[in-house]
Formats: sequence, structure tokens, C-alpha cells
Amino acid sequence: MVYLKNITRKLITLQESIKDIQKRQDEFEIIMTTGFSHVNCGIAAAGEAFQQTKTCVSAMANLQEETMENLAECSGSIQAVTWR
Repeated sequence: MVYLKNITRKLITLQESIKDIQKRQDEFEIIMTTGFSHVNCGIAAAGEAFQQTKTCVSAMANLQEETMENLAECSGSIQAVTWR
């Protein structure tokens, strides 16, 4: 009787595994038939995000440079020692 229970349990496990494989195969088939269009959308979105980040970082670098120039103009810069 224990032997039959073990076989039954193994068959149930095998059936669950087959269902899981079938589900993954169906998902893969959908990906293949759509031509990876949803993957391409993700790549395009990542590229757009990179461009936006690049633009923001460049703008911040320019503002930082302008701020440094403005501070240098306001505070002046010591060129040489003129007092003793």
C-alpha cells in the first residue's frame, strides 16, 4: 500500500511539473509570435530614461560650473600677496 501511495505521489508531482512546463511553453510561444515587441518597448523605455538622466546630469554640471564662476566673481580671487 505504501508503494502505491509513493507512485501516486510521484505521478501527481509529475503532472504538476508538466502543467508548469506547458504554461511556460505557452508564454514563450506568445513572446515568439509577437516578435519580442514588449521586450523592445522595455529597451526603448530604458534608452529614453538614460537620455533623460544624461540631460539632467549635464544641466546640473552646467549649473554647478556657473555657480562656481559666480562665487569667484563675488568673492574675488587672491592673485598675489599685496600686503605686508
